[in-house]
Amino acid sequence: MGPLRGSSSALVVIVVAAIAVTAPAVGALGTAGVAPQSIGTAVGIGPPVPVPDPGSGDDARRGGGGVPTKIDACRAITEPGRYVLVADLSMRGSKPCLHVRASDVTIDGDGHTVSGDGSPDSMGLLVFEGERGGDAPDDTPLENVTVSDLRFSGFADAVRVGDDDAMGTQVTLAGVAVANSQGGISMLESEDSTLRNVTVEGGRFGVYLLEVRDLLARNLTVRSADTGVFLSDTVSDSRFVDLTAVGNGEGVYLSDSVSDNAFVRARVVDNEGPGIRFADSGDNTVRDSVVRDNGDSGVVSDPAYREAFVNVTVANNAGPEFRVEEGEDPFRVRDVTVGDRFVLAPGSGEPTAFAGGVGVVATGEVPGGLDGTLVGEAGLAVRNVGAPVEVGVALDDAAATDVSLWANHDGSWVRMPNARVVDDRLVGTVAEDGVVVALQDGTDQTDGGSATQIDSCTAITEPGRYELTGDVGSDAADTCIDVRASDVTLDGNGYTVAGPGTGVEDSLGLRVLSPTDDERLTNVTVRGVRLSDWAAGVQAGPPVDSPGPRVEFVDVTVADTGGILLYGTDDSVLRNVTVTDGDTGMYVWETSNLTVEDSTVSDNDGRGLFLAQVVEDSQFRGSPSSATTAAASTSARTPRTTSSGTRRSVTTVSTACGSPTPSTTS
Repeated sequence: MGPLRGSSSALVVIVVAAIAVTAPAVGALGTAGVAPQSIGTAVGIGPPVPVPDPGSGDDARRGGGGVPTKIDACRAITEPGRYVLVADLSMRGSKPCLHVRASDVTIDGDGHTVSGDGSPDSMGLLVFEGERGGDAPDDTPLENVTVSDLRFSGFADAVRVGDDDAMGTQVTLAGVAVANSQGGISMLESEDSTLRNVTVEGGRFGVYLLEVRDLLARNLTVRSADTGVFLSDTVSDSRFVDLTAVGNGEGVYLSDSVSDNAFVRARVVDNEGPGIRFADSGDNTVRDSVVRDNGDSGVVSDPAYREAFVNVTVANNAGPEFRVEEGEDPFRVRDVTVGDRFVLAPGSGEPTAFAGGVGVVATGEVPGGLDGTLVGEAGLAVRNVGAPVEVGVALDDAAATDVSLWANHDGSWVRMPNARVVDDRLVGTVAEDGVVVALQDGTDQTDGGSATQIDSCTAITEPGRYELTGDVGSDAADTCIDVRASDVTLDGNGYTVAGPGTGVEDSLGLRVLSPTDDERLTNVTVRGVRLSDWAAGVQAGPPVDSPGPRVEFVDVTVADTGGILLYGTDDSVLRNVTVTDGDTGMYVWETSNLTVEDSTVSDNDGRGLFLAQVVEDSQFRGSPSSATTAAASTSARTPRTTSSGTRRSVTTVSTACGSPTPSTTS
C-alpha cells in the first residue's frame, strides 16, 4: 500500500491526538523500496567463502569470564565470550576479516586497525550467524554482540550487521571508526541495536539502514560520504541523538516507509546537496537541531508526510530552506528558525501543519515599493501555503520599536494588521503565498499600536485593533460583538461577554460576518475572551452558500452557550479554545483546511464536535478532551448518562447533509 494521501470523499478529516474526537493511527507508508544501485553494490553479499575455525577453550565460553581470547589474525568467532585484539589485522581478498557467528560476544579492539586492500566485496566485520551470502541457521538472529574501540580502513564494506534473512540481529558498536572504505556501516534487519561514539568518513554512504527497528545512535558522525545517513525500507522507532552529518553529498536521506524515527540535537551542515531529504517517508521528528550551510535546500519533501520540526534552525542553505517537490501534507512545524531572524510557528505546543516551501529573500530581491528599513535586511518567501501559519521576526535592541510586518501577496504591499509581540518576536499570520518582511517605518506594531477600546456591545465595521476594557453584556436577543470588517484584531484581555441566557433565541455573543454576500472577511483574530449565557457563543460565517470568513480564535472560552458555529471558515485556526457546559460544542459546516489544536470540548448536552456537509482536509490536534467519543452518525442523539445519572457529553462526527441544526443568526 502506498503512502496515505488525500481523498476526494465528502468527509476528509485528519484527527491527530484528537481534541474532541480520537481515531486510530493510520499506518503503512508505502511498499518497501530498493536502495540505489550504488548502495546495493556497497551492501551486496558475495559468494560464501571458507573461514578458519576458531580455537576452543574456557576463555571462549558463554559468560566471558576469565582472560579474554587474544586475536592477532583475521578469523571467525563461533563461540560466546570475550575477545581482544592484540595487533592490527590485515585482510587481502573478499572474505570478511572478522566474522562473528555467535551471540554473547564482546570484541575489544583496544585501539587497533583492521585493514583491507579494497577488493570488491571485501569486508572488515560481519555479524551474521550463517555463511556470507547464505541463510541464517533456523532463522536465528545473533544477540548481545558488542564491538568497541576498533578502526576499519580499505574495504568495500567496512562493517555489516545482519542480513536480509537475519531478522532481529542485536549489536552494540562503541568507539568504532571507519575510513577509506566504499561503504561504511550497514545494518540489515537489525533490532534493538546501538551505535555509540561512531565515526565514518568517506565512501558511498556513512551509515546505511535497511529494515532496522529500535536503533539508538548516539554521537554518530559521518563525513565526506556521498550520502551521510541513508534510512531505507521500513526503518522505524529509532533515535539519533547528537548526530553530525557534515561535508557529505547529501546529509540525511529517508526513503520508503521510514517512519516514527527521531533526530535530536542533530547538526546537518556544509553538505554539497540537501541537508535532509524525505522520499516517501512519514511521521518522523527533527528536534533541537541545526540544518544550515548546505549546497542545496535545507529540507526537501520528495514526498514527505507529516514530518515534524520542533525548535530547529534551517538557515543559509543554497536552495529554499524548505522545498516541496512532492507531497500535499509534508511538514509539521513549531518554533522553526528560518534564516537568521524569521520563525515559523513560534512558541510552544503541538507542531502545526505547514504544506509549503519557504526561503529567505535577499535585500536586492525583495519587491520594491516599501518606505522604511528592512529588519535583518531580508524577507521571507512563502510558497504553496495550505493552512495558515504564524510567522515571527526576532527583535533585538536595534529593532525593538517602530517595527511592523508587511506582506506582498499579489504584487502590492499590505501591512499585516494582526501582528503582536510574543517572546521578543513580532508575530503575524500568513495564509497566502508571498513575501513577508519586518519594516522599521515609524508604525509601531511591537506594542500593537493604539487600540480602540470597547466597554459595551458594539459593531466593528473598520479594520484595526480593538480591546475590551471590562466585562460587557446584553439582556436582549441580539448580537453583542459584531465583526463586519477584515483585518481586525479583538483582544478580550480575559474579560467576559455575558448574555441573557441560553433560552433567549437568537442571542449571540460574537459574530464574524461579511456585510455582503460575495465578500469574504479575512485576517480576523479574536483572543483572550470568555463568552457565556448565549443561545450561541460564537458564529463565524453565514449559514448559506456565501463565503465564510478566515478567522483565528486564540485563548477563547465558550461556556453555558450553544457553542461555536463555523460556516465556510476555510483556512481558519482555533488554538487553546475551550467549549463546555453547553449544547453542541463545536459545529463545522462546509469548511476545508480548518486547524483546531490544543483545545477542549467537554460536558456538553449534545454532540461535542459536529462536522456537517463537506468538511475536508482539516486537522484536530492537541490535548484530548474529556468528551466521550462516538461513531459517525447522521441522526440526533440524546445525552448519555452514567450509572449515577450524571450527564456526559457525546462526541459525534456527522456527515449530515440537511440544514444546519444549531441556532444561527443571519
